[in-house]
Amino acid sequence: MQRPSGAQVLGFVASALVAAVWYIVHDLFGQTAGFRFWGVMLLLTAVFLTLRRTIPFAIGSTDLAPLQGWHKAYVLIPAYCIAICVIVWPHQVACAVNLKGYVCVP
Repeated sequence: MQRPSGAQVLGFVASALVAAVWYIVHDLFGQTAGFRFWGVMLLLTAVFLTLRRTIPFAIGSTDLAPLQGWHKAYVLIPAYCIAICVIVWPHQVACAVNLKGYVCVP
């Protein structure tokens, strides 16, 4: 069994921290604010991936060719669109995708 690298441990800790903050936001401010927080995190991830030279691409445990240049748009354009829609219209998006446990009252 391989030991996890420092980057993997840091990534896991960062993910756990973001999940904890999301839980706190969701618990204190409600479903809409929690979903909007998720949209902000998606937007920050898209910005981070935009600034990278390549985006690693894998399906399952199979590593595929990394995305470079205009091929990054296959990932980034949908990420930006979804993030902006969730930030601007969190209630409508959550109801449109039938988010489990989300209360959709007209």
